[in-house]
Amino acid sequence: MNEFKIGDTVTVVKTKWVGTIVFFDKKREKYLVRISGTQQMYYGADELKKL
Repeated sequence: MNEFKIGDTVTVVKTKWVGTIVFFDKKREKYLVRISGTQQMYYGADELKKL
């Protein structure tokens, strides 16, 4: 089950970066988080905290 929804603003726990959920990869169970206009990365639900 998805813990976050597309459009949710989250913090990456390790780096304290703020980003937005833009996609959920069901196969890998990871969220694609856009940090800036040019940077986005996949994170597991345990690596993110909802703002």
